[in-house]
Amino acid sequence: MNHGQSWVRRFVWLLAACAWADSQADLAVIHQMRVHAANPKFVLVLHRSPVDSDLDAVILLGSPWEYMLHSNERRWEEKAQLGIFLQHRSNPGLIYKVVVAEGRPYGECDARVARVTPSEAVIHCLHEKGSKAENHKFRYDIRTKALLGQSIHDSFLMGNVLTDGRRTVLIGWNLEKPVAIEYLAGADPPFRVLSQREAASWIKRIPAAMVRSSFIGAATKPVFAPVRFGPDQQFSLRLRGVNDGLGLPGILAIHEQSGKSGRWSTLPQSSYDEFSAARPIRVQGGYVRGQTTIAEEIGPWQVVDGTLWFGKSFYDGEGTSGVGGFGYFDTRSRQFVIHSPAQIRDSSVSAILAETDGIWLGLAHRGKWGITGNGIMQLSHSGQALGRIELPEPVGGITRVNGGLLMATSFGAAFLDGQRVRRFFVDQSRRGSLRVVEADPGEQATHQ
Repeated sequence: MNHGQSWVRRFVWLLAACAWADSQADLAVIHQMRVHAANPKFVLVLHRSPVDSDLDAVILLGSPWEYMLHSNERRWEEKAQLGIFLQHRSNPGLIYKVVVAEGRPYGECDARVARVTPSEAVIHCLHEKGSKAENHKFRYDIRTKALLGQSIHDSFLMGNVLTDGRRTVLIGWNLEKPVAIEYLAGADPPFRVLSQREAASWIKRIPAAMVRSSFIGAATKPVFAPVRFGPDQQFSLRLRGVNDGLGLPGILAIHEQSGKSGRWSTLPQSSYDEFSAARPIRVQGGYVRGQTTIAEEIGPWQVVDGTLWFGKSFYDGEGTSGVGGFGYFDTRSRQFVIHSPAQIRDSSVSAILAETDGIWLGLAHRGKWGITGNGIMQLSHSGQALGRIELPEPVGGITRVNGGLLMATSFGAAFLDGQRVRRFFVDQSRRGSLRVVEADPGEQATHQ
């Protein structure tokens, strides 16, 4: 055996030893979860992170049913338990229970670990269909290994990004009230929560169009102010009434004013043949000819140098579907120019940022069980893939600040600075004041 082969073998054994150690540590804490949580049949380690020089905080989910621990649906509900333990790194058999918390009766919760510090753990809980989200906070003392208290606070879902000169503000809501957070370059964390008085002036500026195209708080009857573009501002994006018997306000369409007359241009719909060619897996799932309704709309939009760019949006479930894409309206030919690269055909566009060197698109799935995020794509103006950001939640707004990419998300905010993606959310202190804190890294976000 030569020197190179010997080094490789030692390296492989080292990796194996590390994997074995992690496995043994997980098995030990899983055993304790079974002891303290009435022996649940299935247990999953959700998160492990150091909280001091020799202690890890380990968060687990136990359930009598395996489907509740699926990687895309970690359900902390009735008969499921969430466990928080402190485990010695050098002696994995030495484990302390902080808490084993029961899921709420008749509750619905997709549990994700948002943040773990030496004094607290925050579990982000998204309810079915995304109708509500809340943060469960557990405070503990690592010296006494004891739980000090726990609380539940509504989560603020960010849906809009506004800019005014050098100021950038994100607007979000819970079920009761709005909140505004301002981006602060160089601060840590780089956000501050605006007072109610400061926030009011920003919230009033949100166009109904942005609320309508956002994944959050979608207005059923938005007052849509026409958005003008093109030569001499003769074109406008506005609501066009539809007679569908549902009382809906209408769909977004292009209107051209010429003297006293006007002309409408509505988004062309994909044919079933185009749909079946673009999305064969959806067809295999039962979306057959004659039983599939194609209903595509103009979603988020942006006017750049007189050109209206937009992303397509569609409900994708219960026999209704579409083909994902983005494009612009050509004012010379009076035609829509649409690109549907393979990477976005399965998704609606939830946010758009058009720049000189490409387009950023927030992608999402709008289905029966709510809206889920499909990441963020960067594409050329003609649809060539340039990059991708993986995020676990939908994005409602994207803007450029200090050379980085700032995104309003259903979790809070995300910021791409170079290759690093940082995530933030609005937290509530013990005294009830709001603040912005950074979420833990890990599975949460990556940039490619």
